[in-house]
Amino acid sequence: MMKPKITASEDIKEATKLGTYERLRPGGASAKVAAKVEGTIKQEELKLALYDAKGNQSKTKGDVSVLGDVKLSKEIEITVSPKQQTKLGEELTVKSENKEIDDSAITNRFAIASYPQNWDLPSAKNSLVDDDEAIMEVSDAYESDGVPNDYSWLDEVMISEQVQGGAPVGPLTVGPGDNSDYLDGDSPGSDSHTRISYGSIDKNKLKPDKDGTRYDGHITQTCIFKCGRTDVKDKVVPNSGYELTDSLERVKGRWKFWFTKIGKSVTANGYHSGAGKGNHTSDAYEVVTTTPDLTFKKWV
Repeated sequence: MMKPKITASEDIKEATKLGTYERLRPGGASAKVAAKVEGTIKQEELKLALYDAKGNQSKTKGDVSVLGDVKLSKEIEITVSPKQQTKLGEELTVKSENKEIDDSAITNRFAIASYPQNWDLPSAKNSLVDDDEAIMEVSDAYESDGVPNDYSWLDEVMISEQVQGGAPVGPLTVGPGDNSDYLDGDSPGSDSHTRISYGSIDKNKLKPDKDGTRYDGHITQTCIFKCGRTDVKDKVVPNSGYELTDSLERVKGRWKFWFTKIGKSVTANGYHSGAGKGNHTSDAYEVVTTTPDLTFKKWV
């Protein structure tokens, strides 16, 4: 005699699929899926739980509940409320705890993991080193999409900064940009944007132009991440896009130089992301052309 069986009518999912299986956010909105009941099951026998790929009941915390009266209908609704992240590489499914019911997986496989999102630049600090190196150091911040938002959810996430340089504009060399290695996602740091007078500006192209002459060179930046829990890699951090601009303008017979970093929907090295938060402008500097190598000094 065949045991009664429960089969999901659709994939259980709550967030965008990024790997070989679905991902649910820890503490996030519950994921709901319709299921069909084959055979006769008493309502009190409907006890479902999370199981791993080996068929063992998972120790990962999460509630599984059922809505629907099997006496009246063969359609039920299964709700999974994820509360804790899965272990590295762990895949879960919903199965019956009752041995009188078929022990096949009821749902598709899924993991519970938090990903980074919504980049921000809360503050910036400017400095001038040895008259030829201008630095703007911005502090990085972002969110976890787990609930509540907390960096501790990202303990198995690593993040890489992707930077794409632009073409030279007038005397501005702009440059190719540097990408970072993958760095720990649960400890945000800072990002230093350095402009060197003799490297960022071509002295041979710096002419005594008329006032109002201006050049703007652009660089784009986004971030990507990988997750040890779900094995996804090189996925874009949502809303991590920025545009960095070098600006050079002729003002009262002098060259004024500064740079900005603003949130903008951009693509860098093929990775597109929406705009991040936080806009910052560096101090302004005068480009001194009378020295053998160009130098900077504070604009006054």
